[in-house]
Amino acid sequence: ISLQIQENYLFDYNDGIYTSGVDFDTGRQNNPDNNQWYRPEWNNYWRSGSEWEYPVNVEFFEPEGLTSVMGVNAGFRIHGNNSRALAIKNLRLYARSEYDDVNVFQHNLFEEAIPGAPVANNTEFKRLMLRGDGTGGPVSYDVVFNRVMQPMFNGVTRIKQAIHFINGEYWGITAIRDRFDNRHYELNFGLNEDNIIQVSCQGGNCDIDEGDNTDYQSFIAMRDFILQNDMADDSQYAQAADMLDMDSFIDHIILEIYAANDSYERTFWRARDVENDGYGDGKWRLSVQDFEASLKDNINWMEYYSSLTNPPNEAMFGNLLANEDFRNAFINRFADLMNTAYITARFNNVVDETLDEVAPYLAEDLNRFPRAAFYKESEKTALLNWGTNRPAIQRDQIKDHFDIASTLDVTLNVSDANAGIIKMNTVTIEPATPGVPENPYPWTGIYFNNIPVTIEAMANPGYTFTHWSGDVSGTDPILTVTPTANMQIQANFEADAAAEQVVYFWMMDSAIPNDTPLQTLDATYEANGLDAVIVYNSCLTGYPFTEADPNWRKASMERRNLPTPVNYRPEANNDTPYTDGIMKGIQIKQPFRSGEQENTMELNIPTTDLQDIKVSFATNSDGAADTLLADYWDGTQWTSTGLENASVTLAAEYELKEFDLSGIGAANNNPGFKVRFRFDGTDMFADEGKRVHFNNIAVTGTEFLYNAPQQKVTE
Repeated sequence: ISLQIQENYLFDYNDGIYTSGVDFDTGRQNNPDNNQWYRPEWNNYWRSGSEWEYPVNVEFFEPEGLTSVMGVNAGFRIHGNNSRALAIKNLRLYARSEYDDVNVFQHNLFEEAIPGAPVANNTEFKRLMLRGDGTGGPVSYDVVFNRVMQPMFNGVTRIKQAIHFINGEYWGITAIRDRFDNRHYELNFGLNEDNIIQVSCQGGNCDIDEGDNTDYQSFIAMRDFILQNDMADDSQYAQAADMLDMDSFIDHIILEIYAANDSYERTFWRARDVENDGYGDGKWRLSVQDFEASLKDNINWMEYYSSLTNPPNEAMFGNLLANEDFRNAFINRFADLMNTAYITARFNNVVDETLDEVAPYLAEDLNRFPRAAFYKESEKTALLNWGTNRPAIQRDQIKDHFDIASTLDVTLNVSDANAGIIKMNTVTIEPATPGVPENPYPWTGIYFNNIPVTIEAMANPGYTFTHWSGDVSGTDPILTVTPTANMQIQANFEADAAAEQVVYFWMMDSAIPNDTPLQTLDATYEANGLDAVIVYNSCLTGYPFTEADPNWRKASMERRNLPTPVNYRPEANNDTPYTDGIMKGIQIKQPFRSGEQENTMELNIPTTDLQDIKVSFATNSDGAADTLLADYWDGTQWTSTGLENASVTLAAEYELKEFDLSGIGAANNNPGFKVRFRFDGTDMFADEGKRVHFNNIAVTGTEFLYNAPQQKVTE
């Protein structure tokens, strides 16, 4: 990352915000007996807010080849609390229209998606953090715990390690992170930026961050309702759950407990006015930060956060545990995470990746400025030991706190690994879930005696769940069981009757060249990876013609800007809804016959491993032809035998035409299958510029069953 900043904005005695400056001298004069030299609030770099935001040119380079991928004029501020005193400071970057017409940072900065975010794969950012260090302890702890939890909880930031330069000078290792503010929730969660409330809490102290005092009081009202009512009463708990998203709350407190973090910094956020029934539902949710002060195992954090004598802003968890549903949800989510994201192999792999990726750059970073606790080998050792030992310790603490007799093994299996998967409480047992192996079944998780767990059988497309077997039974795909001993459970699936799917589709859009005679047109969608193509044969010898030829654009197949939603298949176009403005079509122009020759349109459609073939499209005629004739290649000749509608009438307006070849053996499992369309009418030799139009050509089929009729093809 290259930052170009006017130097006085950094180091000017009066106005620079990267230096101690005048505020340090003033602080000493006003407090002559105070020897707390490290207090950042007595320095220029403590200055915050828009008044102390300065312009910066930001340029991002990908490491492979140092390719510049983004350059934006933006604003910057110093970020943090005590970390402002560090020599290499953390920064916030702001993209604004007053700095640049390009008022966003736009690049795929993070490989990781934000779990649950409605705006999937967003690559636009209004604010970014460059936070490479902290003061509560080793920053490697913070990076590891964020990365371990990030795929499971959208309340922690994504982190990409980076090298930054200021005015061309090497400035050391930093890290790009999400900045959780109203613009983050606008761009990634689809919410109104002016409708976001945020309350930031450090330990027992909370303050409004986004919003006004009325908004802050709504947070206090939620907190006090939980503290002042009996959460063991399900009706009271249900009201609390209408105000606070319990899943988010549980995730944040689990991470704090598992990390043994001595710096309890979290932010509550919500939509002020209800926008939708998702993240805009008005419930409070949480994000957490600053895990440098982790691995403090001298305290039982399970007991600490459960205490009812904590300050009000830290006492919600203890009160919520009075409710059995909340308590079981907390215990099971903790077990789910320790069986997946926190499992030793994955945790330690994250540790290795995090420390190893910065190792080659530490010597140069040390030359920039020595840092006290910055990716040391001792930190790596401590984290690896934590990943190895913490799960057993944590399970013992949960057992002791909730008076649970023991843990037990729940082993899940499926009748066919291709047929479906099982969801265990909050995690799906599939390779995409962090910590779950590539071939997961049979899968074993450690759970708690006499704590009900919920399993759900989830069939893959083409299969149906039939029943449970092993230590449970039943046909309901969702089942709650209360284990009191080790359990073996299997979900059983069976294959459905073959389902029809779009195999090939021709999307008629501007990708087809205009005013150009076409000889072939490739399918734009090929579900089976094979090549399907339309081959056009003109009745005029010498086709296609050049513009200088008198037969230019006669008896030709061309693009025509005549869209229709008839037979449009969004599943063959990335689920994009039909849009009139981007759709076109094709036309076949008069004459349709010349001598013994005729215009024909052939669909070369390999049906390897397919049966029940159907060809469909939208078509019309402005008088060029009255009838469309269909036949197919049976291996030796063109024939229409077995084709019920081998001749169909053409209308002036688009109509759907479908040709069912499911009863024709030659159409099944045939890599050389072809269908042909010809034209008939009153005068097929006429040359009046009239046309037959085609649009949204689709071929559907089902998976081939090897007892279906088939015919060997002769080329």
